[in-house]
Amino acid sequence: MTAFELPLNGGEKIKVGVKKYRGVEILSIRKWFLNAYEQKWFPTTKGINLSVQRWRQILPELERLLDIEDEGPTEATVQQATHVNTESKQRAKGSKEKKQ
Repeated sequence: MTAFELPLNGGEKIKVGVKKYRGVEILSIRKWFLNAYEQKWFPTTKGINLSVQRWRQILPELERLLDIEDEGPTEATVQQATHVNTESKQRAKGSKEKKQ
């Protein structure tokens, strides 16, 4: 079920909606394009589907990031972002070493 659509330029739009998949509510954000020949909308591979529960975990962090963009980063948020980035790199390095 589409909750809303955001028109973009050039026959594209973003659709946001919630649906059930295997008994779990999934919130989907996906880019769609208009096939000019058929005059039908088709989904692209650009998008994300996450459980509503996972979105509830992510939203406070997204709001915090948007506040940073509006106000500029504080020293604490820069340190936190650096810490998260370092952890991500360490995990990626660890998974590469396991494959070798």
